[in-house]
Amino acid sequence: MARVLITGSADGLGRAAAVAGDPADIDQTRSVASQVGESGPIDAVIHNAGVYSGPAILPVNVVAPYLLTALLPAPRRLIYLSSGMHRGGRADLGGLDWTGRRSTGTYSTSKLFVTALALAVARLRPGAVSNAVDPGWVPTRSHTRPPPTSASRTACSTPSPSTPERRSELSRGRSCAS
Repeated sequence: MARVLITGSADGLGRAAAVAGDPADIDQTRSVASQVGESGPIDAVIHNAGVYSGPAILPVNVVAPYLLTALLPAPRRLIYLSSGMHRGGRADLGGLDWTGRRSTGTYSTSKLFVTALALAVARLRPGAVSNAVDPGWVPTRSHTRPPPTSASRTACSTPSPSTPERRSELSRGRSCAS
């Protein structure tokens, strides 16, 4: 049976399983890595923990996944929860507080960094599969109502990118057929 570590809260995407420890706290994150590492090899890690606002954005969304990736015995598969909002992030490391004492990073920037982390891990660990994924909108304690545009996005079917219709839509900046 595969052993999978899923970080995050017991709601949202983490409702099936969660690991104990506050990812905003570096010492607790190190402790989780130590406890998990002592229990034997892990087949996959799903970096699901995340926050949308506040000073914990960088520690939770970027530092904790980085630490767990660095400290755990190398799993065969790593999945980092990102967001399409990474496109609005700034690839600038200057002036950021990685400790969580001050709010200096945005959600978009944190998701850009975690996406870059996933790509770096894929390059540095050729024997592992590393992916950054955008799960779309997911209800959580802080986000109970979908954004106004998500209903139209999820209700449409998207033709294959290889079809002339889909290429035409993409060239016009549309993501779904109307």
